[in-house]
Amino acid sequence: MAKNSLSAIVEKGLRPKKTRLSLSMEFIGNCIIRNGSIEPADEQSHIGDDNEVYEVLRVEAGKPLFVEDHLARWRDSMKAVGVALPKWTDSFETLITWLIACHTLPNCDMRIVASADGDIQCGYVQTEYPSLQMYAEGVKAELLNAERETPRLKIYHAGMRSEAQNQQDETGAYESLLVNAEGRITEGSRSNAYFIAHDGTIHTAGDDEVLGGIMRKHILALCAQIGIKVVFECVVAERRADFVSAFISSTPMRILPVREIDGALFDVQNQTLRRLMSAMEELVAKQIKC
Repeated sequence: MAKNSLSAIVEKGLRPKKTRLSLSMEFIGNCIIRNGSIEPADEQSHIGDDNEVYEVLRVEAGKPLFVEDHLARWRDSMKAVGVALPKWTDSFETLITWLIACHTLPNCDMRIVASADGDIQCGYVQTEYPSLQMYAEGVKAELLNAERETPRLKIYHAGMRSEAQNQQDETGAYESLLVNAEGRITEGSRSNAYFIAHDGTIHTAGDDEVLGGIMRKHILALCAQIGIKVVFECVVAERRADFVSAFISSTPMRILPVREIDGALFDVQNQTLRRLMSAMEELVAKQIKC
């Protein structure tokens, strides 16, 4: 079989692999991108190791959302860790379009992974999106004393993610909010975090303290467009209850209200929050129509 033969891969009809029940991951579906070629998913090498440079983008209605933003951040991360990108990555967006054409998975996350052994892979991964009830009623979060080793780079840190997952399993929390050595909330274990004050201003960490999420980028742009003031400062964990509302964001969850953080309760129907959520859905709808 020719490595780039899309028809041969699709005709083979490879079944999705079963989801693992641990923090380790694997690609699902018929095929993947591997080192510039479209290959059967069975040819994938292991993903989910510590210190992998990765990126996650969301495919909705068969369209990769904000794909240029995701690829730009991935390239920046690779450059920051001193990895020269092969020439084929110039055509990554086209390969992603081919990968989508191989599947009947209109709504799913796609993960780009650069492993320590030099492999660059991209494929669909099993994803659980927040339910409609979560968007309506908010989710629970817990505080976790932890910091990312490289907060501005999208690098997988298995130890921190494992600690956060254990906390979530034990407490039933949807997300763990990281608290640094100064007692300030920086971000979530897999999200960016925001707090809304009584005056409607949004408080979130500065760009130099957290990973610049793609959703975060567009949330901040929407705030500027619709006149919501943003204050760039990490909220002191012990003063979280001073704020009236809170939410988290990421590619899979977009904007997700938080109803409780370590016993402190928040208004999930806050006008500023709901206005921002509506603006984001309008932006995504435009992306899908493009």
